[in-house]
Amino acid sequence: MPANAVRPDSGYTRKWSPSGEIEYAPLSGGTRVRYLKTGSGPRPLMLLHTVRTQLDHFQLVIPKLLDAFTVYAIDLPGMVNWVMTGAGSANSNMRVVRNSSFRVTGGAMYELNGKMQLVFGQNFLGGYTPGSEGAYTSQIRSFNIVDDGTTLNFSNLASTPADPNYHRRDLNVFPTVVRNPDNSLGRGIVALSGVFTDNDGAWTVPVVVDGNGNPSMADPNSPGTFKQGMNGYHSAKLGMFSEATGQMHEVLFGGISLQYHDSATNTFVTDNNLPFINDITSVRIDSAGNFSQHLLGEFPQILDMDGNRLRFGANAEFFLANGIPTYDNGVLKLDALTEPTTLGYIFGGLFANAPHTRNVAGAVSGASDEIFEVIFTPVPEPVTYVLMLTGAAALLLRRLAGRDEIRGWHPSRYRGPRMQITLKCLVVVALSSVLSSARAATAWNETTNGDLSGDHANPTNVILSSGTNSVYCTFGPSDIDQDYLHIHVPAGRKFTGLVLASYMSDDSIAFVGLQSGSTMTFGPDEAFVRTEEMLGFSHIGPGDGNAVAGTDILPFLGTAPTEFGFPTVAFTPPLPSGDYTFWFQQLGAPTSVQLNYMVSNLVPGDFNLDGTLTKADINAMLVALTDLNKFKSDNGLSDADLLTLGDLNSAGGVTNSDIQSLLNTLSGAGSGISPVPEPTSFVMLALSIPALIVANRRSGRSPR
Repeated sequence: MPANAVRPDSGYTRKWSPSGEIEYAPLSGGTRVRYLKTGSGPRPLMLLHTVRTQLDHFQLVIPKLLDAFTVYAIDLPGMVNWVMTGAGSANSNMRVVRNSSFRVTGGAMYELNGKMQLVFGQNFLGGYTPGSEGAYTSQIRSFNIVDDGTTLNFSNLASTPADPNYHRRDLNVFPTVVRNPDNSLGRGIVALSGVFTDNDGAWTVPVVVDGNGNPSMADPNSPGTFKQGMNGYHSAKLGMFSEATGQMHEVLFGGISLQYHDSATNTFVTDNNLPFINDITSVRIDSAGNFSQHLLGEFPQILDMDGNRLRFGANAEFFLANGIPTYDNGVLKLDALTEPTTLGYIFGGLFANAPHTRNVAGAVSGASDEIFEVIFTPVPEPVTYVLMLTGAAALLLRRLAGRDEIRGWHPSRYRGPRMQITLKCLVVVALSSVLSSARAATAWNETTNGDLSGDHANPTNVILSSGTNSVYCTFGPSDIDQDYLHIHVPAGRKFTGLVLASYMSDDSIAFVGLQSGSTMTFGPDEAFVRTEEMLGFSHIGPGDGNAVAGTDILPFLGTAPTEFGFPTVAFTPPLPSGDYTFWFQQLGAPTSVQLNYMVSNLVPGDFNLDGTLTKADINAMLVALTDLNKFKSDNGLSDADLLTLGDLNSAGGVTNSDIQSLLNTLSGAGSGISPVPEPTSFVMLALSIPALIVANRRSGRSPR
């Protein structure tokens, strides 16, 4: 912009966006648009405000997108002038056409072979109250849009006969590609599920709309009719078609559902109260038009500050990434996706911290500010269709092969194209996906377990277990509340990571220190002169560039002190088993965090408990076998731990016969030990003595 050019008013915007470019962009006809460009992420993101607002409408959202996107927020021309000065009108800045037939909410509108199709929904009059409903259209209304660039109009308005089976709203409607009898490709629309039936239930039989806009529904009383059990409410979704197989796939992400998958029992449960769910399914339409629904996985695990898992997807939208090959109706060309590809992003909609939120103590729902990245990866045959959900690492991998289809359908192997879709939490606002393939266990929650100790010499004690151990705590200001936590990493495990899963505070920087041992040997007043006693420390939070929510901060604890010029022991993860004490401090506003302590699993056969498998474990195993109870007690092991270590032949116990399995494993690991061929004998090799002890299984003789 020229130096003498008029610059836009930026006083208010600078209060919440101190950096970034605020300028005017000229449009044709002399119109100009104020815009904000900010952020350093590799992906561009444009934000368009709603009627009666301006780009500052996004002031709470933009600061949380800066690392993942280069953000462009613009003021709609004319609209903002009306908002700020009252000059003109909203109508003068929008082209509008009115007709009572368009007074519909809760339906969906798609173009089909040159005509717009307004599918189902209701005319809702007056203010909203829970349980209230409008007048359902129970039909499809079609029309042509007439737009000459100045005047907006419509023509050829028509509607199908009202049908009580189409008394539906808040449903998933999507465009389809179909293989015609002459082998050409046609277009269609499918309407899934929705609410409400005459008895306030959910619909389950889909409605198929042909290329001419005519709907049809299979007989729900026919034994072979497909009935959709899951993801019945409007949710984020993406459609893909394979010309090679003639199959259409519609992936449905979370939302509200008649059924859900109970992972504990591996069963599908019907809940007529329609709970919020995290389950993700695919509705497949094969080349003959037959429907089936397949469970793919679930959203990444994200917890609120009370440890409740959040549920996503209801009313969310999928936004297609640039450059993804699609048909003219937006369906993705599945056969063209031959390498790992970011398909797009899921944003918006609702979150809920419980299956049901109405009249449930502590249960809430609200607008979601998470952004999830959806990544497609082809998987070679014969691997089955799977969905992998990740934060920064895999959380879940489920196969369809052998799984019963939902709602009592016949089990079958998935014969569609093989693929893998990764759903990644891209931008984390206060909450983040955990980095574990196992479900997180709560090691300490101040809400239920009480406040962490404020005494550096007597910290709160927690024994960690393999997997993810979540700690929820609030600390600060420092003159009121500092927290000290002693963790014990059991023998045979390693302390592999410390994920800052959430950070909530009006102060953007907090402090975490780490010392080896069961106490912190000094208080805050001596911190600057005794840092060499610490393993390390770091700042955390969005005000620090390297330890924001979603980050594994353990590496920063080991190296960050060098940035500040204070000597520490320093380390490189993972840390070995043992005792460690953490110090949490906040000089400003109280800060609430969720920290996920990551601990490795025991290594089968690692009887010297050093986290690796070597020939030294043979002698350690021989010693342990002389008194297994003492071995467990000395090393703080449970019965399950002992089986993990020593039941190497999967016989259900730890005996001398497991030694051969250890030898076989070590010989395959390049240890220099040769196994003895079965079934002649087994070998116990005690490395501390020169004797080689052999017992002959056939003769039954004892070794001499």
